[in-house]
Amino acid sequence: NAVVQRFAPDWTGEAWEAGLSRNPASAYVAALTGPGNPWPVAAGGLDWAALADWHAFCAAKGLKYDRVHEGGESLGEALRAIAQAGRASPRHDGRRWSVVIDRPQGLVVDHLSPRNTRDFRWSRAYTDLPDALRVSFADESNGWEVAEIVIPRPGLVGEPQLTEELVLPGKTDPAEIWREGRRRFYEAMHRPDTFTCVMDGAARVATRGDLVMANWDVLARSQISARVRQALDRFLVIDEELPVEEGLEEGGEGPADWGLRWRVYDGPEDTVGRSVVAKVSGQGRSLMVAGEEPLPEPGSLVHLGPLAQVSAPMVVVDVEPGEGFSARLTLVAEAAIIDALTDAEEAPAWDSIVGEVIPQLSAPPQMPVWRGLESGPDEESGVILLRVLLGASAGELRLLSGFVLEHRLTGAPGWTTLQIAAAEGGAEIAGYTLGQEVQLRAKALAFDGDESLYNTTLTHVIGASAAPVPAALDPEGIVVSGGLGHATLALAVSDPATVAVQLYRTPAGASFDPGTDALGEPRPVTPGATVTLVDGDATRASLLADGGFDEFGVWTAGSGWTVGGGQASHAPGSAGVISQELTLSPGSTYRVAFQIGTHVAGTLTPELAGGTLQQGAAVSGTGWHFAELTAASGNTHFRLAASEGFDGAVTAALLYIRTPACAPAGPVEYRLAPRNVDNVSGATAGPLSTLIF
Repeated sequence: NAVVQRFAPDWTGEAWEAGLSRNPASAYVAALTGPGNPWPVAAGGLDWAALADWHAFCAAKGLKYDRVHEGGESLGEALRAIAQAGRASPRHDGRRWSVVIDRPQGLVVDHLSPRNTRDFRWSRAYTDLPDALRVSFADESNGWEVAEIVIPRPGLVGEPQLTEELVLPGKTDPAEIWREGRRRFYEAMHRPDTFTCVMDGAARVATRGDLVMANWDVLARSQISARVRQALDRFLVIDEELPVEEGLEEGGEGPADWGLRWRVYDGPEDTVGRSVVAKVSGQGRSLMVAGEEPLPEPGSLVHLGPLAQVSAPMVVVDVEPGEGFSARLTLVAEAAIIDALTDAEEAPAWDSIVGEVIPQLSAPPQMPVWRGLESGPDEESGVILLRVLLGASAGELRLLSGFVLEHRLTGAPGWTTLQIAAAEGGAEIAGYTLGQEVQLRAKALAFDGDESLYNTTLTHVIGASAAPVPAALDPEGIVVSGGLGHATLALAVSDPATVAVQLYRTPAGASFDPGTDALGEPRPVTPGATVTLVDGDATRASLLADGGFDEFGVWTAGSGWTVGGGQASHAPGSAGVISQELTLSPGSTYRVAFQIGTHVAGTLTPELAGGTLQQGAAVSGTGWHFAELTAASGNTHFRLAASEGFDGAVTAALLYIRTPACAPAGPVEYRLAPRNVDNVSGATAGPLSTLIF
């Protein structure tokens, strides 16, 4: 027996060199070029740039591959297993070996619609997901002894009952296995649909792994694909009639703003182009297009629809050749939320001897929940009784000894305290008369004496029929999306007892406090419907053009800066700024958000220049950074100032006016508690994480 490591070509960031690597990209190259392949691939048969990019992706995501290939598998099977460990699949374009990585993309390669495809089909897999996945693996934290980890389904309440086996070849890190197992659940939940269509002709832009925008009226009745007949200034004539029932009026004053999507080509050498969306107004076949992007040429294909639903982002997962140079494309939803949810996963503590560790919490118990409340004459004695039933929160991890219940007449100066054992869970209270209004509140009590905060204070009229306590909201039915100065929460409300929802927002990493984290009053909802709640100001839009650094000439690049290809890069050696001229309102507060994609050294400072210089704090390190700057008289430019030693790249930038309604910027967690007609709260769902810009 031996513990060994693999010598393989390893990407250092500048070159491929032999080393002891656990990266799936290194294993992939070794499998193709090494002695294990009877017909080793020559160096010219590999797409080294794409493999280096994959190597960097695996390193950033903490993806590893540790496996001895000793079975009778084929080369193709080995390559698929290795690529899967790096969230990819093998690809050979006829000349070179590469991979297709399953990750969010910024470049839209093609537009698909009934105008350039045919035989569109849509299928959905209706599956009952297991409660958990069981993964057997060689545990690297315990001498590679065989261990098993159970990964519950996201949002599961209680202990798993139905489990399925999941095989993750080459995975030995318990934390990585947890993360990849949860990703499988997210993929099943957010990619239930498969779409196929046929494209005719030998000229095809999109290939496997590419991001495309799809517009079929089967996906949404309001989606329209059309061809441009005439273009003049900002005016277009198309060959399709806009539906009258959609209410699109001059100026866009219909039930919903409409948008137009088309491709813009930056010069004759640009064969792919950019996918842009602009707001449109008009009626019939005539459109007025907002913005400054060049209009599509006559004969071009365009997509139309409600501004938020012009096209659906999809990824090509397979291309099957057909007759007459046609090709059948298989697509799935891009579902970028899969990567966001996976990145937000935090694996539970793992002990190499006992496996998953039950945390010893120092936090207080969670607030108890009301299980039942009724009052009236006792059937046998006729005494007026108030019956109360309490229970632990669904997410409670502390061992409770009981509950402390307090009650009083509404307006009375003091509370009457009653202690209830956890085994009993409830109590009968005598002494009130019919029609009296009483208040009740309770807190949980742990065996070590720790107490929770008081739960929601209930008001109850003795003798009145109490409404049922609403069931907890299903976390799988809640989708949280962060935006500029706001977050949007879409939730499915199924319990008829739920008539309102209390929303809570907590800064990421902070302790949850229902008293200070509550966002106003409970918001009315409709049972049996999907409801959208907005926290913050959803009217904000970025004032910066080309916030993704894809264009040339929009930004003014100073000393050391270069712009293009989705980033603004700065080389060390001289301080310099990258700037953009804007119309700024003196006295207004502007919120700045920018993402440093790569960072080696130095700092970056956001500024409003022209007149009195307004500066934010100098920052460093990769990721999103936030600042708020108040414009002074004469400010005419927004810029990012790099220090002399700054060596890195910015991949995104946003700037907008902050209003009093804007939600705080940064990572946050949301929780939601259902309320019934008596304002009684059910169990709280969450936390659900997102990023507000």
